Amino acid sequence: MLTWTHIAHVCINMWTLVSQGQVYACYTWTTSVPSWTNHQCK
Repeated sequence: MLTWTHIAHVCINMWTLVSQGQVYACYTWTTSVPSWTNHQCK
């Protein structure tokens, strides 16, 4: 289930991706750990 924290992480993650102009296959909400600052998926 997606909580408000997951949604917030997704928004922040997507905003970061847009700012960097890069695309990642994985999203933050797919992981249980809020690692939107660490883009492990490339």
